[in-house]
Amino acid sequence: MNAEFPNGTPEQPERKTEYVEAEPLGRRERYENPTFLDPFEMGRQAIKHIRGGFGISGLVMLVIGLCLLFAPGRTLAFAAGLVAVGLLVGAVFRVLMGFFEKYVPGGWRVLSIIFGIMLGIAAIIMLRNLSASANVLFLIFTLGMGFSWVFEGIMALGESGFARSQGWAIAYGLISLLAGVTVLAVPAFSAASLIVFIGIMLVVSGLVSIIRAFTFGKAALHQLQEEEAR
Repeated sequence: MNAEFPNGTPEQPERKTEYVEAEPLGRRERYENPTFLDPFEMGRQAIKHIRGGFGISGLVMLVIGLCLLFAPGRTLAFAAGLVAVGLLVGAVFRVLMGFFEKYVPGGWRVLSIIFGIMLGIAAIIMLRNLSASANVLFLIFTLGMGFSWVFEGIMALGESGFARSQGWAIAYGLISLLAGVTVLAVPAFSAASLIVFIGIMLVVSGLVSIIRAFTFGKAALHQLQEEEAR
């Protein structure tokens, strides 16, 4: 018999079973979805910032859409003029930096002057022929809007899987996706038809985005107010 263990076998330490509460499946899925915005997991400031983003972007889309519908020619010419003025300001800035910035390499200064002159020439050409500039700008704008609408639609639909106000999120996603695919896949649209279509889609998307600004996180903010009142 072992003197150290009189019973013949060492005593095993008592094992304690720990019970860990499993995380709900839906909650884990929400964390694994990178496009999901759960207002109940955010603070008051984050909710307000997101609502503000929805509201501002919706208002901008609404204004641009109305301008395209009621004054397409002037809107495109005005946008081209703004781009031309921006290029001209950038050109002057580049040239001045090339001449007066003494603490940068000489090669960089030369390139800055050359690039500034090229920007200035492009800006002057755009200002002298705003109609042609507007057409080119509209083509770039159309492609950019098409890709951005597709991306926005995918993000909104991905978010809507667990959103508490699913209806508006799904509506916004479907409208954005439909508009983006249509603009990119149907290049045979005439310029006038394309302007009208983009204007209508911007107005509808802007209105839905403004509605989302008022509905997103409403229940979460109410819950935060109740917790603070206790």
